[in-house]
Amino acid sequence: MKTILDQGVAMQDMDFIYKSGLVMLLYTLLIGLLTVVISYLTSKISGIFLCRMRKDCYIKTLNMTPEMFDHFGSSTLTTRTMDDPKAVANLMQFLIGRVVMIPIVIVFVLFVVFSKSKVIFSILISATIIAAIILVLLEFMAQ
Repeated sequence: MKTILDQGVAMQDMDFIYKSGLVMLLYTLLIGLLTVVISYLTSKISGIFLCRMRKDCYIKTLNMTPEMFDHFGSSTLTTRTMDDPKAVANLMQFLIGRVVMIPIVIVFVLFVVFSKSKVIFSILISATIIAAIILVLLEFMAQ
């Protein structure tokens, strides 16, 4: 933004302003497209998981003895068959969305940092490697 103001507006360089605006628009469209794709894939995965989980619960309910069915009651079994798998699927959808989106954001951040300053990029990569080594060592020490 500072570059647009300093170089584009101050120098009245409309080509630079249009070019910078186009780059920002392309980044925005790319992030929007990735968000839609990730949301779609996450929904498909959690939907398949939910379907399988409900099917397993239904089969388990069908195989129950009449005494077990009377013990739990039909309302409890209906609730457990429908609501509990949905809650697990919602959690799974949330986690998958974050697990997929965070690495993409990290790659974009690294790209921007690399384009701005090679020194800061090398410090960031070094700190990441050191943190990973510390985490691995702590994991081995915990065992």
